[in-house]
Amino acid sequence: MELVILARFRAREGRDDAVAPSLPDVVARTCEEPGRLANDAYRSTRNPRLFYIFNGKCVQPRTPALATRPPAFGHQHPRSTGLASG
Repeated sequence: MELVILARFRAREGRDDAVAPSLPDVVARTCEEPGRLANDAYRSTRNPRLFYIFNGKCVQPRTPALATRPPAFGHQHPRSTGLASG
């Protein structure tokens, strides 16, 4: 079974250029997860404060997908602390 996660978040006013450099670290951590199919990070071309993180993985059907949380999504990168709004 495939599980796709698309996280969308908006950087705080004036902090968008501080968020962008931390995204490669987030993508690198998710590359190490078992069952990874694809992952990447994107910045909106229309709104420079808007970012997306895509993660696709293969999970075993007998494992409840929502009961397990990928480790990288439970961790906030130190450089991004306080940069995202709402």
